[in-house]
Amino acid sequence: DEIIRELKDGVYLKGHRGWEVDPLTGNFQFSAREGYRVEKGEIKEPLRMVALSGQILQTLNHIKAITNKRDMVSDGYCGKSGQHMRTSGCNPHVLIEKAHVGGR
Repeated sequence: DEIIRELKDGVYLKGHRGWEVDPLTGNFQFSAREGYRVEKGEIKEPLRMVALSGQILQTLNHIKAITNKRDMVSDGYCGKSGQHMRTSGCNPHVLIEKAHVGGR
């Protein structure tokens, strides 16, 4: 709640549907399971097909806040070229001051 109030106006992304990272350039794209428009520190209408993209180090430099609360990320898979590995974890809520977000 505190991060949403701090955000004021922006986009709140929750969960993931998939992601991709280019280890050579540091470019990434993260597709969110849910997305919401935030206005005046309040969550408003849902957004569809929302994604966050950018360059990893630049995005990390724009982190403004990280919560102590962690949400369990559902089991998934990571891999390429036919190689798959099960993945899961706990992620905090993160407030990024400048980010490239797209969706409807």
